[in-house]
Amino acid sequence: MTSAQAAPLDAVLGVAAPGSARAWQVEVGRDLANDRVDLFDLRGSAAAGQTGNYEGNQLGLRWSSQSWQLDARAWRRKLHERADTHVVNSWRLGAQTRLAGPMSLRVSAWGNQASTLRRSTGTRIDVDGLNAALSNFAVQRPRDRQLQIDLIGNWPAPGGSLFGKPSATAGSWQLRPRVSAFAGVGASRVSHSGIAANALVGSCPYQLEFGATELVAHPADSCSNALTIRVPNGLLPFDALNDTRYNARFWHAGAAISLPLDAWTASLGYDYQRLQRDTVDDTVRARGGQAVDSNHVLIAELAWRHTSGVGLLLRGQYMRNQFVGDIPFVYNPLTASKFGHQYGFFTVAMNAEF
Repeated sequence: MTSAQAAPLDAVLGVAAPGSARAWQVEVGRDLANDRVDLFDLRGSAAAGQTGNYEGNQLGLRWSSQSWQLDARAWRRKLHERADTHVVNSWRLGAQTRLAGPMSLRVSAWGNQASTLRRSTGTRIDVDGLNAALSNFAVQRPRDRQLQIDLIGNWPAPGGSLFGKPSATAGSWQLRPRVSAFAGVGASRVSHSGIAANALVGSCPYQLEFGATELVAHPADSCSNALTIRVPNGLLPFDALNDTRYNARFWHAGAAISLPLDAWTASLGYDYQRLQRDTVDDTVRARGGQAVDSNHVLIAELAWRHTSGVGLLLRGQYMRNQFVGDIPFVYNPLTASKFGHQYGFFTVAMNAEF
């Protein structure tokens, strides 16, 4: 079974492996989603040119003993959306220990962050004292933090070996599948340092700053005789700060099967996720939108390991709703409609145990 994970790879959660002569594992990987690797057209019509493309680099480290497993992982990811490219840094820390029998308990903390999340928009603000055509929003230092607890069980599949003769001297391969089931709960916090926007007021460029009580619009230096405009938040069609800062709770459950065959291991896992966000989804529905508060994740893996401890991993990941529950800070009332699309990407990784 694949080494222990937490989001975004919950669909292949497995019991911590028993201790061995090689306690450490390091892994480097590359994630891709583009026209060349999207063989099943998972991204659909939403992908055109660079839009819908995804790429990421990841580095992981794991330490295992007879009863414990500690792991850390970091990603640097790029999501392409029309003229915008979002650079996201992600991290995960986890600890897993064996309980009685086939059960394990896992606790993990994970999160995402960016220096700036900039998104093009055609939104207008037309209120008393301000008529502005916005060209983009910029969220400063957006970030999310999650704490997650999982209970995991792992058992040999009923019936033992699927193929091969009982005698090892016959030279037959033995396929001994293992199954795992898991469930977990977690809490999430989405925050940022501030929101600004660029807009045109008449023919004058303005810089908009969304504050806790009011919107302040500053004219560009090139605009002669233009005034700074202040609008109370109560007059605005949306509350930019509260719409993009919120708490959430989530739970998930799933199962996986692992098929080891000599130096090869094939794994298939499924995970269902459900989220409950404070106020945000109510705001989406109140504005006539459809909240995206669940996800189905399917992961298939093929791993190979040499006796020296060096290994290769190929992974395909499918999401019914793209990145829901994976990068929480990009979800808000203005972007919710973008998440109701299926998505998938491919990962190739190399690892070494020592």
